[in-house]
Amino acid sequence: MIRHKDYRPKYIYLLLSSILSLPMYGQVYPYDFCPVKNSSEGRMYGLVNAENEKITEPLFGFIDPFLNQEYNDYTIYSTIVANPPGSQYLYHDVKGLIDKEGKVVDGISDPYLVYDGNGRMAYIPGDSLDTYFNLKTHKTFNRSSKEQVNHIARGITYYLLLFDSQNKIYTVINEHGKAWPIETQPYQEVAYVKTINNMPVYQVTFSKNTFLYYDGEGHVVSENKIYPHEDIEGIDVMYDSESEFGSSSSMINLSEASRQKILAIYPDYSLGKPFYEKSGAIKYVEIINKYQRVGLVDLDGHLILECAYTKLTPLLSDFDDDEKDDKFYVVISDYSNSGLMNMNGKVLFKPGFGFITFRKNVNLFSLMGPNGYSGFCDGEGHIFLPKECGCIQEYGALNK
Repeated sequence: MIRHKDYRPKYIYLLLSSILSLPMYGQVYPYDFCPVKNSSEGRMYGLVNAENEKITEPLFGFIDPFLNQEYNDYTIYSTIVANPPGSQYLYHDVKGLIDKEGKVVDGISDPYLVYDGNGRMAYIPGDSLDTYFNLKTHKTFNRSSKEQVNHIARGITYYLLLFDSQNKIYTVINEHGKAWPIETQPYQEVAYVKTINNMPVYQVTFSKNTFLYYDGEGHVVSENKIYPHEDIEGIDVMYDSESEFGSSSSMINLSEASRQKILAIYPDYSLGKPFYEKSGAIKYVEIINKYQRVGLVDLDGHLILECAYTKLTPLLSDFDDDEKDDKFYVVISDYSNSGLMNMNGKVLFKPGFGFITFRKNVNLFSLMGPNGYSGFCDGEGHIFLPKECGCIQEYGALNK
C-alpha cells in the first residue's frame, strides 16, 4: 500500500500483488440512466447482468465496475447524503460497498472508503484511527493510528504486511487481526515473496546477504521451496516505451508500390491514414470517396470496410496487460455517433453510441448509450445495458 500524503494524511490504497486477468464468470456491470437528454440532471446508477437484465434499478449516485479479480463480489457505490443544518455544503457523497446481487454491505460507509477489489477487506482512513473491515464476517479486525499497509496477500486466509513508519518496524496480521509471531527489529526489512499452498511467504532481511523466510503463521520456509530451479514465476518483464501504450517510433509509412496498387483498384478514391498492427506493420489503409466518406482496404486492395463513415479512429486498449496498445480496435463514426470494429475487419456494432474509451483496470470499454443510458462493452462487442436501452438489435450489438 502507498500512503498518499498529498491528499489526506492517512489515505492509502489497497494494492494487490500481481493478479492475472480472469474470466468474468458471473460478472455484472454498472450502467447509468439520465432521464434528461444531454444533461447530468437526475443521473443515477444501477446494475445489469450479462444477459442485459436489470439487477437493480438506477438508484445509486455512482457505481464502479467490478474488477477482474477472483472472488471479488463487491464494488464501491456512492450515495448523496444531506449535511446537518449550518454546514457549508448542503450535501456530501458517502461511499459504500455493493455486491453482485445489488445488496449493500451493512455497517461500512464513509466518504473516504478505500476498496481495491480484493474481495475480502476494505479500509477507512480516519483522523485518529485507520479502520480495517472484514467483508466476510462484517466485523472490524484492526484499528491503527500509525501503521500503514504495505501489501495484501491472498490465500485461504488473507494477510496484511504492516509498516510502522514512526518506529520503522514491519509486522504481519491476518484478516481476523491475529498478529505475526515473528518480532522484527527497527529498520529490518520484511517483504512479501510469493504464495505457496495458499499461504503467503515473507522474506526478512537480517543483513545485506542474509535472509530468512517465514509464512504468514511464522513457520520457517526453505529457500529451495521458494526458488526451485525451474521456477520463473514472478519475473517482471520491462518494456522500453515512451508512453503508457508504448512507442510508435517503429511504425512504417505506406510504400509507393502499395499506394499505386490500391489506387489502381480505386482510381476515383483518395487515400487517408494507415492503420497499424501491434508489430508496427501496416494492416489497413483508409480510402475516401467523393462524398468524403471513409472506409478501409488492405494492402492488396481488398475492401475491408465500406466507405460509409465520416471518421475512423484507432481506439487504445490493453487487454493483454503488457502496457502496450493492442492496436486491434477502430472507432467507426458517423458524425457524433460511434460504433466499434476490430482489426479482423468485423464491425462489432454500428454507430449509435457516444464517446468510447478503454477502462484498463476492468478490461472493458465504457460507452455512452442511446435513450439516456450509458454503460460498458467487452472486447467482443457484447454490450451490457438494460434492454430498455433499445440498442442491442438496433445497432447490431452482440449480446450474450
